Amino acid sequence: MHHTTPPIHDTCKKCGVNWGKIVTCGPPYGQSVLWTITTPIVFALITVIGVIGNTFVVMVIVTRRVRRQNPTNILLLNLAVADLAFLVVCVPFTAVKYAAASWPLGDTTCRIVNYLLYT
Repeated sequence: MHHTTPPIHDTCKKCGVNWGKIVTCGPPYGQSVLWTITTPIVFALITVIGVIGNTFVVMVIVTRRVRRQNPTNILLLNLAVADLAFLVVCVPFTAVKYAAASWPLGDTTCRIVNYLLYT
């Protein structure tokens, strides 16, 4: 089966966000079914493992007063909290972007997610 490449646009047809040289908010054109299935599973594993690991780091540092007084541990705490925020906010929406043929969550969510991911 011969696939033709669709015309390239600078902005998403659905929400108007400038993504660069792509066609829609969705995955690359002509992706396989395997990609559509495995991408959310891999992203979910990354999210779950990352949330568990970073939660342990936060718990270990916060529960002991001695550990909170060390500047290195404060840095590690900040990194763990930032990583948790990234894992909860960015990774699931990126999985949706790669797995769906078009953005299924609406125009407002598309704009908010792009703002959070790229600013």
